[in-house]
Amino acid sequence: MFDELKARGVEDVFFISMDGVSGLEKDAKAIFSSVIVQRCIVHLVQNALRYIPSKYYKEVCRDMKKFYGASSLNAAHAAFDSFQNR
Repeated sequence: MFDELKARGVEDVFFISMDGVSGLEKDAKAIFSSVIVQRCIVHLVQNALRYIPSKYYKEVCRDMKKFYGASSLNAAHAAFDSFQNR
């Protein structure tokens, strides 16, 4: 897939958000060496919720949104620290 993008004239890709498909990150970095790869936020939240009793889903999702939706890195760190200490 990434070699096809390169063949179509894409010179560089700076950031990719993906769902964690095995080998995809390695393939992306093989073609676009400086790419930053991150798992998409939907999958991060879904994976985190696997460890939370369902009765706490709404509360945890609301609190997680405070750090993954923060307007700055400092705000994200503060919200995450608060989340960890609850």
